[in-house]
Amino acid sequence: MRARLRILRSGGVGVVFVEGGRYTERRRPPTRQSSAAFLSQVWATNADAWRFRPMPHTKHRGTWCRVFSAPVRITAIYAVLGLLWIFFSDAWVGHDAPGHHLHTLKGSLYVLITAVLLYILIRRDIRRLQASEEALAESESQYRTLVESNPSCVVVHADGQVLFVNRKAAELMGPLGNGLSYLDVAAKLLSPEDLAILRQRARDAVHLNKASPPHQYVLTPSDGRRLVYEVVTVPFRFQGRSAAMSIGRDVTAQQDAVDQLRASEERLRREHQLMTSIMETSPAGIVVIDRDWHVTFANARAGEVLGLPAHELTSQAFVFDEWSVADADGRPLTPDDLSVRKVFETGKAIYGAEYQITRRGG
Repeated sequence: MRARLRILRSGGVGVVFVEGGRYTERRRPPTRQSSAAFLSQVWATNADAWRFRPMPHTKHRGTWCRVFSAPVRITAIYAVLGLLWIFFSDAWVGHDAPGHHLHTLKGSLYVLITAVLLYILIRRDIRRLQASEEALAESESQYRTLVESNPSCVVVHADGQVLFVNRKAAELMGPLGNGLSYLDVAAKLLSPEDLAILRQRARDAVHLNKASPPHQYVLTPSDGRRLVYEVVTVPFRFQGRSAAMSIGRDVTAQQDAVDQLRASEERLRREHQLMTSIMETSPAGIVVIDRDWHVTFANARAGEVLGLPAHELTSQAFVFDEWSVADADGRPLTPDDLSVRKVFETGKAIYGAEYQITRRGG
């Protein structure tokens, strides 16, 4: 928020400033105190209310430095020194020469014109510099907001000392501040193996300018939870010094899902092995046929019934030229008459079907 000041000189000095859309006026009776002194006093007492503070470098400067801007001060110094030089040099060197006053006037006009040009150039450069500073401040504010609101943990550290943490990292690691040992905090959350990896990656980032690939760390906070964070450590410049920035993303939910998926796959694998073992050792012949009449599984007993080894049965289709199939009364059947076809069409199991299978050669 910006505050506008106005000095009122009608019998006293007053200050009018704007805050939140409302005007507030402060006056004092006329005294021998200067306007600039009173303005400094009011400034100091209301700096918090205006939500900004005077620049530190103006603390010990004179009154005129606080009243006039830098372009005006520089131009005024140049003009005064130039005019004094022209006046005294002309007076000392050529005061008896014809046209002495004309030369003095020409030199003075030159100084004034160049002073105006100097003021324009300085003011333009200062405005550009101010615009750059405002853009830099805005960019820094946006960057800080982005980092602070990032759901990932962001920690900047160097040689084991914490230099910066965002809100998410502070919630996870507890109260932090500048100078706190980052490795001491990490030692309370990580296992010795993970701590050694983190320490090595931090050294590589600070001293070797080397980025490290993502690595998953298992964290155990004081509340007893088990968290999994995927952390990447990269080199980073912070306040003019080499540092490391670690960015951690909470992957606990994903890791739990992966663990559950692996457990399910392992359970299915064991069940499949058990089922396969039961089918292979069953005293009944078992044959599995897909919709294209390809044999996908056959146990040893089925190979004995059909007259082929089990591994040869699974490498070919069920061809009726090899075997003739009839019902219990001996009537020949076609593939469409078999219960397998009905199971494919209806998706329902059929029990109690009896067939006679005659191999080639009787």
